[in-house]
Amino acid sequence: MSYFKLLKIQNIFYFRYYTEQGLGMRNSFDAWYNKAKKDSGAAGAIWAQVESSIRTMLLNKENSLSLARKRFMQSATNTGPDVFFELMRFDFIIDEEGKVYLMEANMSPNLSSAHFAPNALLYEHVVLNTLSIAGLASHFPNNRPGDEERDENIISRKEISISAETCKSSVCSGTKACNMTKCSACSQCLDTEKVAMFKKSYWEHVNRLDTVRIFPPREIPKLLKEESLLNYDSSGLKENNRILVEWFKNKCNMDTSYCV
Repeated sequence: MSYFKLLKIQNIFYFRYYTEQGLGMRNSFDAWYNKAKKDSGAAGAIWAQVESSIRTMLLNKENSLSLARKRFMQSATNTGPDVFFELMRFDFIIDEEGKVYLMEANMSPNLSSAHFAPNALLYEHVVLNTLSIAGLASHFPNNRPGDEERDENIISRKEISISAETCKSSVCSGTKACNMTKCSACSQCLDTEKVAMFKKSYWEHVNRLDTVRIFPPREIPKLLKEESLLNYDSSGLKENNRILVEWFKNKCNMDTSYCV
């Protein structure tokens, strides 16, 4: 979801797209920026930088976010359902050369539309998308990610399985195969923690609505280049993050919806 103060951009093209053509804020920005730069791919390059910046910041702050999350676990032993989520807003500036700079990150941002009434619809969508991806508003009442009693027909091992071509290969059939990142997401290597992680990822994927995934990165090689999903180097990441990247790479090869 994207936030723009339209009144700050005094350009006839922007208002024409948003007001007259009825486009959303992001699409209005894309049309205006591409027109201004005379380049149909200019806005795409901006968003690629935005995603990369947010991804880098979140990975760098992962330990702090994990510590904050533990305060919201439902049991003293931190083994209960994971019910923590955070809504954040990132503020960026763009220079004349199209380079993006992250200014600040706002935790639990103000969603009041008092200063600009058209933002009301945007904020309603932000809330809907947030609650959906967090599992608090879903197509399955009384089921949330992490519920131990969730019906297996909703998310079974079959939904989180990856390619047999990978998992039945000679490389992944050895006794030490599960120690290899390439094989770590295969069914023979799954423990309770991995199953829970993949089920949550599946749940977020099917309930993401208009949101886009920041990590693992999307498969957009023309824009993200080396950060594109299938080219992404996960070697410097924590173990669970490496495994999650591998899972999404395999799911992308099986189902293109996981690529983006």
